[in-house]
Amino acid sequence: MPRTPLRAAVDVAEQLRLAVKKAELVRRSTGEKQNCLTISIGVAALHARTSPQALIEAADVCLYAAKRSGRNCVIGERDERLLTAVAG
Repeated sequence: MPRTPLRAAVDVAEQLRLAVKKAELVRRSTGEKQNCLTISIGVAALHARTSPQALIEAADVCLYAAKRSGRNCVIGERDERLLTAVAG
C-alpha cells in the first residue's frame, strides 16, 4: 500500500480481519456450514533507508506477535502488544 501511513494500513488490515471472520464458509461437497475462519495480521511500514528485506522481517515479527497474543488480531509495529509478545 504505497504512501499509506502505518495507522491507515492497520485500519485496512483490521477491516480485512473482520470481513474474513464474518464470511460464511460452506463445504462444497455437502453444503454444510463450517466454523468461522480467523486470521492474524502483522503490519509494518517502509521507512527511509529501510530495505525491502527489513520491511518483510518487521511485518513477520508483528505477525508472530499477533499469533502469540491470542490470534485473530492485527498488530502494527507501533502496537504496545508487540513489546509484550516479543518479550514474553
